[in-house]
Amino acid sequence: MARSRNIKPGFFKNEDLIELAFDRRLLFVGLWTIADREGRLEDRPKRIKMEVFPGDNVDIERALGDLAKAGFITRYEVSGTRYIEVSKFLKHQNPHHREPPSTIPKPEASPHLSQVQNPRLVPNVISPEPEAGPGISGTSPEPAVLIPSSLIPDSGRKALSGSPPDPLDLSPPKSNGKGHGASHEEAEAVLAYLNRATGHAYRFRNPKGGKLSPNGQVIVARMAEGYTGEQLREVVHLKAEQWRADMKMAQYLRPKTLFGRENFSQYLGELGAVSPS
Repeated sequence: MARSRNIKPGFFKNEDLIELAFDRRLLFVGLWTIADREGRLEDRPKRIKMEVFPGDNVDIERALGDLAKAGFITRYEVSGTRYIEVSKFLKHQNPHHREPPSTIPKPEASPHLSQVQNPRLVPNVISPEPEAGPGISGTSPEPAVLIPSSLIPDSGRKALSGSPPDPLDLSPPKSNGKGHGASHEEAEAVLAYLNRATGHAYRFRNPKGGKLSPNGQVIVARMAEGYTGEQLREVVHLKAEQWRADMKMAQYLRPKTLFGRENFSQYLGELGAVSPS
């Protein structure tokens, strides 16, 4: 599924990128729109061609090879399946919070991995912005639509336009035997989203023993009550937008505050939602 991504003026003046042919540069941008939220996708040249160049005669295999040699992507293989990872994707992209987590393994995730191309250090394709402190970053980046609006899900169009999201569905999910469907994997993804949104590095588990940290426990507790990971991320998004530019309030962008029982119910109310019974 195509996705909206960001592009900055520095892209067009990058000294290394302009050494590549025009179709290579356009392919590079196209890969962003079909990569997942971690910047990874399957290395399937025929499918990529239909997504990026459906009406043009472009040798995608050769073009991907040129991008890999130049260091803009990594082509690798895990357990017999080939993948692509866009270099420094998360440094320059701000995926929508509703995008599902990546299911594609990292290049270093498997001892059976064989790297198709050895990338050199990727050049600064897009002018970087200052690293955000712990939730104090000023203004949030402005997304730029690179694909037709008809290809963006309704939720994405509303987020890009500034319109409020649809009312949250707070009906409890079906139970899977873990308390209203509460999942440690999904809870950990919520904390990872909070860390990305605020610049923090909260741990889901304690380093010693692997038990849930207090941060992990408070998230799991809310999910056991019937809330979903999406609802928790909605609250993170709301309060990050409201607080991260305020030095006094930014300190409260933490699991204890955001996901405490009473606070969380109040923040959902600000989104026009009602707590589950």
